[in-house]
Amino acid sequence: MKQSGNHDVDVAIVGGGPAGAAAALALARWNYSTVVIERSRYESIRVGETLPPAVRPLLAGLGVWERFLAVEHAPAFGVRSAWGRRRLRDNDFIFNPYGSGWHVDRARFDRMLADCAEEHGSTVYRGARVLSVEQAADGVWMIEIAGSVRRRLRTRFLVDATGRTSCIARAQGATRVSFDCLIGIFWFFKSRATDARPGGVTRIEAAEEGWWYSAVLPDSRRVMAYMTDADLRRNAVGWQQALRRRSGLKRYVLESGPHVRPADTSRLDKVIDRNWLAIGDAAMAFDPLSGQGVLKALESALSAARCIHDYFGGRESALQDYAVGVSTDFERYLHMRTAFYSREQRWPRSVFWQRRHAPTRQFGASRPSWSTLVDLERSRETEIYENASECGAPPHARVGDGAGTNQRG
Repeated sequence: MKQSGNHDVDVAIVGGGPAGAAAALALARWNYSTVVIERSRYESIRVGETLPPAVRPLLAGLGVWERFLAVEHAPAFGVRSAWGRRRLRDNDFIFNPYGSGWHVDRARFDRMLADCAEEHGSTVYRGARVLSVEQAADGVWMIEIAGSVRRRLRTRFLVDATGRTSCIARAQGATRVSFDCLIGIFWFFKSRATDARPGGVTRIEAAEEGWWYSAVLPDSRRVMAYMTDADLRRNAVGWQQALRRRSGLKRYVLESGPHVRPADTSRLDKVIDRNWLAIGDAAMAFDPLSGQGVLKALESALSAARCIHDYFGGRESALQDYAVGVSTDFERYLHMRTAFYSREQRWPRSVFWQRRHAPTRQFGASRPSWSTLVDLERSRETEIYENASECGAPPHARVGDGAGTNQRG
């Protein structure tokens, strides 16, 4: 492997998902030098997502709205749900001041943001893996990464955008706190028709041991997901058969799946410290039912960029103010989550729904060393609670892809 010299930057961002790339874009407005370290090359499957209309002003504020439209994502006209009753109910976006939402190909969307960050002056290392992170006595970070070339970076400030794995923050002693053990089982389908119309509604249907999610994606594709707790995934009666019975799938052929992804509600107990902070899913991760994953990632990135700018400008309270904002946002989300799940009362004996109707409780998580985070590099398909008892007892820390990865933010 080739060696390269030191690279000095103002801000290093580990993770090139929506939060990481957006943070680099926002910091470019203040002419800060940034580097984004992304383990993937944006070629692998990333779960498709419906972006709400409110994403428009955020993308416009980042200067990428026209670029977003050019990628040809599929319009989302609303949400159709069977929640608390069998009958489907529509919630249209027709009266939303920002217009329709969007069904996006996440890999394509994430790549677009990273490309824009690069065009605005950020250095984006794709296919790069963090080997070590050390902080000198003066607060400067030394980061060693491996990719096509082995590099050492020096940076004034470090941003953790590694998604639910939150590798950087946990290596600095932060603890990941989970509130459930939700997972998503995803399938991707391709339309049999060559003239399939793009766009449609997001469909959500509650089931006895979880809930279903379906959305049309660009390129005549569709994503179908079954959300349940990790220890219930083998006990949920007939979900494979239920998948085959899903209305609308007769016009599609299976492209790939099942893919298993963690979808738990979780947060870090500490999102800031000396010269570092966490953003996006690394700071706090929401239940997909909220439909706010990417939206919150972008909001988090903009808030973090402002915080870093103020911190560099000498405002000592900037980091603490950011942490308070994260905490307030998460508490607000928890109340919304409780209210929405409480609307479904059709299965009082279901373990899944009993857990959602019980008072919210926290599960602890361990603090692995940096070497452990680097060594335990497993695929996302195995980044789920392997021990079924973990839904009833504090789960161990979920390491997943290791350093330099990013799932949602």
